[in-house]
Amino acid sequence: ELLRRMSPADRIAKMCNLSASLRRMAFDAIRRIHPNLNEAEVRLKFIESTYGKELAAEVRSHLKHRETM
Repeated sequence: ELLRRMSPADRIAKMCNLSASLRRMAFDAIRRIHPNLNEAEVRLKFIESTYGKELAAEVRSHLKHRETM
């Protein structure tokens, strides 16, 4: 009922805030499970768990390629 009363802009803002909160919780969980990972590796773990190993491998490869430039 509360969502129905909100304007479309308020609903979008609410969903963006919820999404950001969930991402923060996921990153915090990865850090707890893998305390030895640096922030770049934490982001790659997030990509892997959210979008799959294939995309994470491609991102990892892209980042390594970028470092050599």
